[in-house]
Amino acid sequence: MIRPEILEILRRWREPLLAGGALLLGLWFIALPGVGLTIVGGALSVAAVGLLIPAIRRVRLQQGQDGAGVVEITERQLTYLAAEGGGLLSLDLITDVRLADRVWHLADSAGNRIAVPADARGADALLDALLVLPGIDAGRVARALQDGGDHILWRQDPADTPALTPPA
Repeated sequence: MIRPEILEILRRWREPLLAGGALLLGLWFIALPGVGLTIVGGALSVAAVGLLIPAIRRVRLQQGQDGAGVVEITERQLTYLAAEGGGLLSLDLITDVRLADRVWHLADSAGNRIAVPADARGADALLDALLVLPGIDAGRVARALQDGGDHILWRQDPADTPALTPPA
């Protein structure tokens, strides 16, 4: 029987643990005699490191799931469902990302604004979507999540903002 606290830690770290196990298996294959096993072990080790680094980053950035509301991302559309303050935002039109007191504040080029708690259910998907913005620094995002202060994490250059044309 495993204690619930330990089980929760293992669940949270399962992806990095699996990638680390694959890395150890790859290194063991490299240590065995034979060119074939060395090649397989090298390929497995490289793939495992490629999976391990983002897995550790995701675990470090996880904020839990007990905040207000639910976040859904479907086809580059962010939907935040909450009793108060929910809304929609296109991820392709985001111009501003700020984190203040563990709440994501997002704005788009159409003038829409949305505030999403970092610990809302599904907020990890939002974090993954934001980390692909050009020039956003994952390390800075991690520090901002741990710090809990007010941080401007990303702003799009106004010259790069897509123009919204009114329907004809």
